[in-house]
Amino acid sequence: MKFVYVDETGDQVQSDTFVMTAVEIDAIRLNKYSRIFSTMIGEVFAKHPGKPQDLKTRRFHRGAGGWNKISGEDRKAFLNAVVEEIANSSKIYASAISFKKFKATDHKAFGYPDVSHSYWIANAMFVLSHVQREHCDDPKNKGNCVIVVDDNKVEHANMAELIFKPDPWFDDLAFKAAFLKSKKRPKNWETKRFNQIVNTPFAIKSEHASTILVADLAAFVLRRYIELKTEDEAFIGEKVFFDALFAKLKPVIKTHKNLHKKTQAYEYYRALQPEVWDFAL
Repeated sequence: MKFVYVDETGDQVQSDTFVMTAVEIDAIRLNKYSRIFSTMIGEVFAKHPGKPQDLKTRRFHRGAGGWNKISGEDRKAFLNAVVEEIANSSKIYASAISFKKFKATDHKAFGYPDVSHSYWIANAMFVLSHVQREHCDDPKNKGNCVIVVDDNKVEHANMAELIFKPDPWFDDLAFKAAFLKSKKRPKNWETKRFNQIVNTPFAIKSEHASTILVADLAAFVLRRYIELKTEDEAFIGEKVFFDALFAKLKPVIKTHKNLHKKTQAYEYYRALQPEVWDFAL
């Protein structure tokens, strides 16, 4: 069994970029790395003069509020240490979209099935389709994936419904192109839609699981990496720092290979992605 922790970072006022990441850890490693992450986060929280329940990575990075009691070098060291542990323990699935592009898109023209037209759901289904695709023909498969998301009651319910009753529209993302050829599909293959994912995702408060905070931190690193390709630095050396963090995460970010490009799903997500995102379709 594998556990996939999903969280996101994005603020339409502060940035045009929304990033969602899923951090996957297999059950054998989970206890070990949950303890490691909990210890690291507990130690940094202990330096805060208040009682923070969440990391709020952007505020932590900028030294906002009580986080200004921790030196910039110590905050950078913490981010670097967590990223290194993620790279040692996990796989990452990531999705990035532009808020402006999402708002300007005619979703119906692409046949997009989510009637709520939520950017959160759009990202989540892209990420989960990729998780399904990664494991559907994995010869070393260790069991289905349990999805754990930050507490979001409305979006969680919508996502659960889409996992329980998968729409065929996502097939081109959830399966490799070779599998979708009619002659290679096994009998009753429709039952394989999202069969690598336990069809009831769990929603928990981020302060209850260090791995949710870790997924948020990974999403923030990717988001800031994207932003700094077109924005000015908040401080001298910020771009170099985030380039280095991204370089450590890059080997464990799963890439989107062998997708059928002449499909509505491919064209839809390609239309939403920031131009500078390294893992663009």
